[in-house]
Amino acid sequence: MAARAATWLVNGLLVIVVAGLLALQVGPRVLPYRVFEVLSGSMTPTIPVGAEVIDRVVPGDSLRVGDVITYEQPERPGTYITHRVVGIDRTGLAPTLATRGDANGASDPWRVPLQGSMLKVVAHIPLLGYGLGYLGSPLARLVMVALVAAGALFFVAELWLKR
Repeated sequence: MAARAATWLVNGLLVIVVAGLLALQVGPRVLPYRVFEVLSGSMTPTIPVGAEVIDRVVPGDSLRVGDVITYEQPERPGTYITHRVVGIDRTGLAPTLATRGDANGASDPWRVPLQGSMLKVVAHIPLLGYGLGYLGSPLARLVMVALVAAGALFFVAELWLKR
């Protein structure tokens, strides 16, 4: 009886972990949200280093001063930054946002182009970025596959022994 409960518990935990990983890793490819790992302390204490931020795609014109957004750094394509909107300039032909990290003393030296759709932070999960960063390693993937296979084997063995 205890072995059966342990098997169900392990399988239940594996289902929760796999579902969570799918939501964080596959979901952003098909649903209107993205996830990013926070690598620097520029948003502390609001968002700590190692947190995972969850961004929702929103219309650019819905952003307000005080919103926290994730954007591609204008000077380094492919690099994403999560900072707070501290100003909006709609006077020119191309509206821009002024941003700043909560821990920084000054605004960022660039202006972020206000686009039709932007990424607004809707949640952050402290420490999860560290875990997901580790799960991206080959060893962690091998361990996960082994754990899922072991869970499946225990489940099948239990069903087989019931016969």
